[in-house]
Amino acid sequence: MKIVASGRFGPGNGLPSTFSYENFGTVRQKGIELGVDTPLTPEVSVYGNYAYQPTPDPKGFDISELNLPSKHHFNVGLGYNGPRILGNVSVSYASDAFWQDVLDSRFHGPTDAFTMINATVGYKWRGDKLVTSLKITNLGNQEIQQHVFGDITRRQVVGELRVAF
Repeated sequence: MKIVASGRFGPGNGLPSTFSYENFGTVRQKGIELGVDTPLTPEVSVYGNYAYQPTPDPKGFDISELNLPSKHHFNVGLGYNGPRILGNVSVSYASDAFWQDVLDSRFHGPTDAFTMINATVGYKWRGDKLVTSLKITNLGNQEIQQHVFGDITRRQVVGELRVAF
């Protein structure tokens, strides 16, 4: 397969005016993912998962042509869902990675390993008909970039109102 685009971007726009993409050969990807999600009590539950993806094995071309995703990724969490109050906390980790695009090396780059903590606390009104909650992503306010083209994620605080009819 070959994809070619030209004349769309032009000089001075930061992108090349011509590029092409070709499949080089084959890649063998392996990995494993393990997980558990279980209640401890009727109100409390826990979960955890781990994924491992070793370095891919390209055939017929150099590994420098590939994205190299995180080798290790895990998540653990604890949740509470009581009659009036709900909440959860989770911790996620991803090891470093290397990302690239079909464009030149200006669009290639690594992402650092990161650990992110998220939390939610909420209150139920009128039974389960109305639920208000406060969700905090990246509680530690670290600069986290999950992909070289991705946004920098800092702390995010979101209020939520859920209404059931």
